[in-house]
Amino acid sequence: LLRHPESVPCMILMGHHCQMNGSTKLALAEYMRAYKAMPDEPLINLLIAVGYLSHVTSRRCTDRHKTACRAFAFLFHYAKLRQWSQ
Repeated sequence: LLRHPESVPCMILMGHHCQMNGSTKLALAEYMRAYKAMPDEPLINLLIAVGYLSHVTSRRCTDRHKTACRAFAFLFHYAKLRQWSQ
């Protein structure tokens, strides 16, 4: 990230690293940086949704309803990008 701070794959990998270490807020921050660079990428939307859902289940989440709504907003945006129909 120091050499290529705008590299989206590096942002995603850093988000994965933070998520695996239990830092969901840092992971979400990295995923959001990637989202700002590529908002129409389905994978990034899915990662953000899963990150928010992971944060909802932690004890550190202060506003579970708002966070869950954000998770489902990104999940439905992912479904829209993947042209999911029901």
